[in-house]
Amino acid sequence: MIELYDLPVPDNPSAGEIQSVIEKEGTEIIKHISPRAMVVPMCIEGDKYTSEKFARVIESAANTYPEIVFVIGSSHGLCDKVKQMGNIRMSMSDMTFPHNLAKLMLIEQIYRAFKINNNENYHK
Repeated sequence: MIELYDLPVPDNPSAGEIQSVIEKEGTEIIKHISPRAMVVPMCIEGDKYTSEKFARVIESAANTYPEIVFVIGSSHGLCDKVKQMGNIRMSMSDMTFPHNLAKLMLIEQIYRAFKINNNENYHK
Protein backbone atom coordinates (compact mmCIF):
# COMPACT_ATOMS: atom_id res chain seq x y z
CA MET A 1 0.00 0.00 0.00
CA ILE A 2 1.40 3.35 -1.02
CA GLU A 3 -0.05 6.46 0.52
CA LEU A 4 0.70 9.88 -0.89
CA TYR A 5 -0.08 13.05 0.99
CA ASP A 6 -2.63 15.51 -0.35
CA LEU A 7 -0.99 18.61 -1.68
CA PRO A 8 -1.97 21.84 0.09
CA VAL A 9 -4.88 23.77 -1.37
CA PRO A 10 -5.52 27.39 -0.42
CA ASP A 11 -8.65 28.36 1.50
CA ASN A 12 -11.48 29.01 -0.96
CA PRO A 13 -9.49 27.76 -3.96
CA SER A 14 -10.46 28.64 -7.50
CA ALA A 15 -11.33 25.88 -9.97
CA GLY A 16 -7.96 26.47 -11.63
CA GLU A 17 -6.07 26.07 -8.34
CA ILE A 18 -7.92 22.83 -7.63
CA GLN A 19 -7.21 21.52 -11.12
CA SER A 20 -3.52 22.37 -10.76
CA VAL A 21 -3.29 20.43 -7.50
CA ILE A 22 -5.17 17.46 -8.98
CA GLU A 23 -2.76 17.38 -11.94
CA LYS A 24 0.31 17.50 -9.66
CA GLU A 25 -1.13 14.72 -7.49
CA GLY A 26 -1.83 12.70 -10.63
CA THR A 27 1.78 13.01 -11.75
CA GLU A 28 2.91 11.61 -8.38
CA ILE A 29 0.34 8.80 -8.49
CA ILE A 30 1.39 7.71 -11.99
CA LYS A 31 5.02 7.35 -10.86
CA HIS A 32 3.91 4.51 -8.57
CA ILE A 33 1.86 2.52 -11.10
CA SER A 34 3.48 -0.39 -12.91
CA PRO A 35 2.75 -0.46 -16.64
CA ARG A 36 1.80 -4.13 -16.22
CA ALA A 37 -0.80 -3.50 -13.52
CA MET A 38 -4.54 -3.47 -13.84
CA VAL A 39 -5.48 0.04 -12.75
CA VAL A 40 -8.77 0.75 -10.98
CA PRO A 41 -9.36 4.45 -10.31
CA MET A 42 -11.90 4.89 -7.54
CA CYS A 43 -14.11 7.74 -8.72
CA ILE A 44 -17.72 8.76 -8.31
CA GLU A 45 -18.43 8.39 -12.04
CA GLY A 46 -17.14 4.81 -12.00
CA ASP A 47 -19.28 1.69 -12.15
CA LYS A 48 -20.81 0.25 -9.01
CA TYR A 49 -20.39 -3.46 -8.32
CA THR A 50 -22.09 -5.95 -6.07
CA SER A 51 -19.69 -7.93 -3.90
CA GLU A 52 -20.20 -10.98 -6.12
CA LYS A 53 -19.50 -9.09 -9.35
CA PHE A 54 -16.48 -7.41 -7.76
CA ALA A 55 -15.21 -10.88 -6.78
CA ARG A 56 -15.45 -11.95 -10.44
CA VAL A 57 -13.51 -8.83 -11.49
CA ILE A 58 -10.78 -9.65 -8.95
CA GLU A 59 -10.63 -13.27 -10.07
CA SER A 60 -10.41 -12.34 -13.75
CA ALA A 61 -7.78 -9.67 -13.11
CA ALA A 62 -5.68 -12.06 -11.01
CA ASN A 63 -5.56 -14.43 -13.98
CA THR A 64 -4.47 -11.65 -16.36
CA TYR A 65 -2.36 -9.10 -14.49
CA PRO A 66 0.60 -9.47 -12.11
CA GLU A 67 -0.91 -6.82 -9.84
CA ILE A 68 -4.06 -4.78 -9.35
CA VAL A 69 -3.73 -1.13 -8.37
CA PHE A 70 -6.67 0.66 -6.79
CA VAL A 71 -6.28 4.44 -6.78
CA ILE A 72 -8.18 6.57 -4.27
CA GLY A 73 -7.74 10.26 -5.04
CA SER A 74 -7.58 13.26 -2.79
CA SER A 75 -10.66 15.07 -1.55
CA HIS A 76 -10.77 16.92 -4.86
CA GLY A 77 -10.71 13.73 -6.92
CA LEU A 78 -8.40 12.25 -9.53
CA CYS A 79 -6.98 13.83 -12.65
CA ASP A 80 -8.14 12.64 -16.04
CA LYS A 81 -4.73 11.07 -16.82
CA VAL A 82 -5.11 8.67 -13.90
CA LYS A 83 -8.72 7.91 -14.76
CA GLN A 84 -7.75 7.21 -18.39
CA MET A 85 -5.14 4.70 -17.23
CA GLY A 86 -7.93 2.68 -15.66
CA ASN A 87 -8.91 -0.68 -17.04
CA ILE A 88 -12.17 -0.10 -15.23
CA ARG A 89 -13.41 2.77 -13.08
CA MET A 90 -15.10 1.89 -9.84
CA SER A 91 -17.37 3.82 -7.50
CA MET A 92 -18.29 2.76 -3.99
CA SER A 93 -21.27 5.06 -3.86
CA ASP A 94 -22.68 8.35 -5.07
CA MET A 95 -21.67 9.64 -1.64
CA THR A 96 -18.27 11.03 -0.71
CA PHE A 97 -16.31 9.32 2.06
CA PRO A 98 -13.22 10.34 4.01
CA HIS A 99 -10.19 8.70 2.45
CA ASN A 100 -9.35 6.52 5.43
CA LEU A 101 -12.90 5.17 5.45
CA ALA A 102 -12.85 4.60 1.67
CA LYS A 103 -9.56 2.73 2.05
CA LEU A 104 -10.98 0.55 4.83
CA MET A 105 -14.15 -0.16 2.83
CA LEU A 106 -12.09 -1.13 -0.22
CA ILE A 107 -9.84 -3.43 1.81
CA GLU A 108 -12.91 -5.11 3.30
CA GLN A 109 -14.41 -5.63 -0.16
CA ILE A 110 -11.17 -7.13 -1.47
CA TYR A 111 -11.14 -9.50 1.52
CA ARG A 112 -14.78 -10.37 0.87
CA ALA A 113 -13.99 -10.98 -2.83
CA PHE A 114 -11.32 -13.52 -1.90
CA LYS A 115 -13.73 -15.25 0.48
CA ILE A 116 -16.37 -15.41 -2.26
CA ASN A 117 -13.86 -16.67 -4.85
CA ASN A 118 -12.71 -19.39 -2.42
CA ASN A 119 -16.32 -20.42 -1.73
CA GLU A 120 -15.86 -19.58 1.94
CA ASN A 121 -18.54 -18.20 4.22
CA TYR A 122 -18.45 -14.53 5.05
CA HIS A 123 -20.90 -12.50 7.07
CA LYS A 124 -23.51 -10.67 5.00
